[in-house]
Amino acid sequence: MASENNHKWQILNTLGDNMFMMSKHSNNTFVYAGLYIHSFSILLPRSMSDKVKFNFSHPDQLEKIADKLKYHRLRKSLHQSQVAEYIGVDRVTYVDYENGMIDYPLDKLMLLAELFDMDIIKLLDDYHLFLFHGQGNQARKIREDNRLTQKELGVILGLHRKTILRYEKEQHIMGREIWDKYVKLVSVDSKSTID
Repeated sequence: MASENNHKWQILNTLGDNMFMMSKHSNNTFVYAGLYIHSFSILLPRSMSDKVKFNFSHPDQLEKIADKLKYHRLRKSLHQSQVAEYIGVDRVTYVDYENGMIDYPLDKLMLLAELFDMDIIKLLDDYHLFLFHGQGNQARKIREDNRLTQKELGVILGLHRKTILRYEKEQHIMGREIWDKYVKLVSVDSKSTID
């Protein structure tokens, strides 16, 4: 029984946080070894739908920014409060970003892409790509491709001509609802050219 205890590792000295000098007696000699206990946090999705989405999806298959934020935060084992602090918002605001409750300022998305060590293009959804690549030229091209004046497009979208002008000059950011109508206008136009 005594010989069994001699072969077990024992702490000889504590060298620092999570660092120990270990020793054991074996074959009439002492054996020494350093031991470092490395710890890290593992964050897992809380809901079953998130577990399925994040464990079986490639990040390129995620379409919504909210899902991409949550996916990359979990992959980096970061807490929401850590991400919020990095981008300069409170935790509640960041939680709203992950839940898709509020819109994403481009400067915050750029910081998030930096934190997650990824190209911002991979983080954005179609709407935010539209804004990122400059809504003005794209909005003007959509209108011109449909051979519409600003006034005619305004009538179709339920907007004043000056609002269309502001979008095209990038004096006003186009909201997602209006962008959705623009996208439908493009898809209707492309279908009519195919027929």
